[in-house]
Amino acid sequence: MDGTIIRRLGFVDIFVVSVFTGAFFFLTLLLYQRAKEHPLNSLLRKAHKVDGFIQKQLAKNLYREDFDPLPSVMGEGDDLYSLEKCGSVMEGYGFFSVEVTGTEQDIDVMVSPKMFAVRDLDVDETSTPVGFVWVGMGNLLQQIGNRKSELFEVLKKANEQFVSAGAIYQHFLWIAQSRSEDLDFHVVQNEPAITFKAKELHQQRYGYMRVIDVAVSLTFSGWPKLASEWLNRANRESHLLSTGTIQKIARGGCHLVYKPSVLSEDPELDWRFSFSKAERTLLQYHSDKHTLRLCYIMLRYAYKKHLKPRLATKVLASYYLKTLFLWLAETETGFDYYNLDDQRLGALFEFMVKKLKDAYKTHSLPHYFIRQWNLLRDFSKEDVKQVQGFLEDLLQNSKDYVTYIHDTRRYIAPLAKQNGGTYNELLMIIDESYTTHLLTQVLVIATSTFASLVFTKCVLNLFSLDLALCSL
Repeated sequence: MDGTIIRRLGFVDIFVVSVFTGAFFFLTLLLYQRAKEHPLNSLLRKAHKVDGFIQKQLAKNLYREDFDPLPSVMGEGDDLYSLEKCGSVMEGYGFFSVEVTGTEQDIDVMVSPKMFAVRDLDVDETSTPVGFVWVGMGNLLQQIGNRKSELFEVLKKANEQFVSAGAIYQHFLWIAQSRSEDLDFHVVQNEPAITFKAKELHQQRYGYMRVIDVAVSLTFSGWPKLASEWLNRANRESHLLSTGTIQKIARGGCHLVYKPSVLSEDPELDWRFSFSKAERTLLQYHSDKHTLRLCYIMLRYAYKKHLKPRLATKVLASYYLKTLFLWLAETETGFDYYNLDDQRLGALFEFMVKKLKDAYKTHSLPHYFIRQWNLLRDFSKEDVKQVQGFLEDLLQNSKDYVTYIHDTRRYIAPLAKQNGGTYNELLMIIDESYTTHLLTQVLVIATSTFASLVFTKCVLNLFSLDLALCSL
């Protein structure tokens, strides 16, 4: 005998080999992935899980026909107003709560007089700042005809040449306040919006819908000539936005919304084009672009939580972030817009910030639908430069701005203890640690290795063979 000891491998030996093999291969793979992955990737992916859960909870209230806090029409006789929900929550891009974002998460509603609609020939942009128009009264008078209308008399008193947005605002405010006793909401003047806040008795019932911002608007008949370039945009990637979707949006038209400008000669006459219906359709259409959508939501969160409180003017607004998103969504950039496992997910977020910073550097951000309008035209160089500085800081310290998970957990934790249920589910998603994920992967690999070795041992036993361990 040469001193060699031969011992058959038992199931315990196979199990130990499996564990060490699984751990070795997984750690090797992990180190390789970490070397290639962007540091923001894991944070953004967890944010996607949290956001997905929150959107499901929002949808339970937002799309229930039996749970609409406001009627679809308000007013009497010829002075009827139609109400239409819009905004980021309805688009599926909303946040969780005031405690998380630092700003009230509200539902946006547009109210429009049903008595008339605006056409291209009514629009005058000769005396207004960029992005704003005045609406002539002449053709609207013909639409109203001989009908008796309090609103019509109010408009004639306010301005005989142009439609006064301020007058319509005051008229609808009066209607809403006169009906407030019949509603579950207080009506608050918050010009240019009218805010409906759920009365204390009803706040828990309405949950996410406890605050509703109402914007006074006018229905625009057809698609405006100012936005005709959008219908046949030359450099649009057809596989990123279908012709059928474009045609559907064009048929839906748009609105003019009361939005007074500080640069206007007469702010009470100011209307701004609102493509909220079109944007809602587009954002739902682009919702399968998971990586781009996620980066947009996190950028908008960083703005609301960290940038907006530091800005004295509206030189940076959430609408500008939406504009950037819509431009990118129809443009080929070389990034994968769909796959959340893509290793360049964090790089896409930084790319969006850089594109926004470049817009402020060049003092040019074209309106998405009306390309010839530069949204940054009327801002001073000082204000624009300040935003550049903030965005550069965001690029250099992105983890300090993408605090969605941390802030949501801080808000959710005490509610989970008090109420459990949905809050507990969300807390479990947030607390699903990376370590737990690693251990799960090790277990999967080890189990697979163990099963393979056991199978091999059983096959060898059929031939009177076995796995053996040799030692001296």
